[in-house]
Formats: sequence, C-alpha cells, structure tokens
Amino acid sequence: MTQGAINVLSHNNNEGFYLMVEGGAIDWAGHGNSLARTIEETIDFNNTVESVVDWVDDPSNSSNWDNTLVIVTADHETGYLL
Repeated sequence: MTQGAINVLSHNNNEGFYLMVEGGAIDWAGHGNSLARTIEETIDFNNTVESVVDWVDDPSNSSNWDNTLVIVTADHETGYLL
C-alpha cells in the first residue's frame, strides 16, 4: 500500500508530497500479548521502510536524499511480551 501511495502521489507531481504511513496492527498485537503477530508486524514495517528507501535511491524518479526526508519513529510500547 505504501508503494502504491508513493506511485500515485509522485506521478506528475513537481511540487513534492507528504505521506504518513502507520503500522497500526502492531499496537493490537502488543495489547494482546501476541508475540508472533508482533514479530510479523515488525517485519512488515521494516519491509515498508526498505521499500521507501529503495524508492528514494531509485534514479528513475526525481527523489534523492538531498530533497527527501524519511522519518521513522514509534509512539509507545503496549505489551508485556514474554
């Protein structure tokens, strides 16, 4: 979904764009103390970040690290995973 959003927002857009992506299911996994689901969500989130980095690194678009800011953060920890 992230890659699809980037493709739509960057198409014929010379002014740039802002995109916020949230991995919301990790919150549910943490509250439910589901270690397996938390790991799945972490892997999915990592893959999403990697796809954004790959897009910035792709010389076929107008983005590069001089004109692009990528922020990756977390809001809180929610589970007592054993």
